[in-house]
Amino acid sequence: MPIYEYVCDTCGQRHESIRRYSERDQAVRCATCGAEAHRALSAFAVGRGGASTGATASPAACYSGG
Repeated sequence: MPIYEYVCDTCGQRHESIRRYSERDQAVRCATCGAEAHRALSAFAVGRGGASTGATASPAACYSGG
């Protein structure tokens, strides 16, 4: 299930909630003050797929022009 980020209308606190896609727009209460919070746009990462070996790629060597 995806993690959605919500922002409180009253105190401005941000909270995360794991919810079904079909529940993403349902009302959420702020964990800090109890007021209603609305879903916020948040950053996300896109993977390339495939298995990860844990190794990182080395930068390409620069051509020295010689």
